[in-house]
Amino acid sequence: MKKYFTILAVMLSMAMVGCDKDETPEEKNDAVKASLVGTWEVDDVKGAAYMGSELIESDIELPGDFLEEMPLRVTFTKTQMSLIFEDPEDSESNSYTVNAETGMIILNGDEEGIDELNYTLSADKKTLTVWFKQDVEEEEEYDSMRITLTLKKTT
Repeated sequence: MKKYFTILAVMLSMAMVGCDKDETPEEKNDAVKASLVGTWEVDDVKGAAYMGSELIESDIELPGDFLEEMPLRVTFTKTQMSLIFEDPEDSESNSYTVNAETGMIILNGDEEGIDELNYTLSADKKTLTVWFKQDVEEEEEYDSMRITLTLKKTT
């Protein structure tokens, strides 16, 4: 009987050698950052209207002046996220962190504008979808918009 337990223990330990260990949150965050590194072209911008937490309209037409404020490209390094606009003087760069567990990109900027982006990264790591909430004051039918940008990796 002792011999069978020894064989079982050896087999279990051999099986454990082949198992991948669970990634720590830091390892997951680093893996996401590594996948983000490069240049992403803005492929699509959509808006959805909300009154509180209730979805009012899933595909609203965004005003032209709002669309003009959207970047054309986004470039990531492991520490910086740069927004590239049509006018190069408008381009800006912020350091950022990633929380892979909550699906958030946290921008460490000047406290103006958006500082948290929700994200999903496609399985092939070539499509990045980011969204954020924008409060709206001049509309009566809704009080906020969820802006969704779809980005395609170019390099």
